[in-house]
Amino acid sequence: MKYGFNLSYTFDELTANFSWIKHNKQEKIGINELPTEDFTMLNLEMNYRVPFEEDDLLLFFKGNNLLDEEARDHSSLLKDLAPRTGRNFLLGARYSF
Repeated sequence: MKYGFNLSYTFDELTANFSWIKHNKQEKIGINELPTEDFTMLNLEMNYRVPFEEDDLLLFFKGNNLLDEEARDHSSLLKDLAPRTGRNFLLGARYSF
């Protein structure tokens, strides 16, 4: 089971999304399965659009797993070998013409 919330904010050319998702531990397991611990995902995404006459420039920032939790999805076949990615950031720009 998982639950959480997402907050979105928009002001002119700026948009921001903040999400918090809690994944509960899984102890009800089948044959050859291992239990998985609970984890919380905290993510932030911000975009700023710079409009030109006919073109657009999008500046963006994404931060995932900001709490740097070890996260293992119970439904993943690889959960015992490789957890989800730890804290990571992405900064970039996209130009459309």
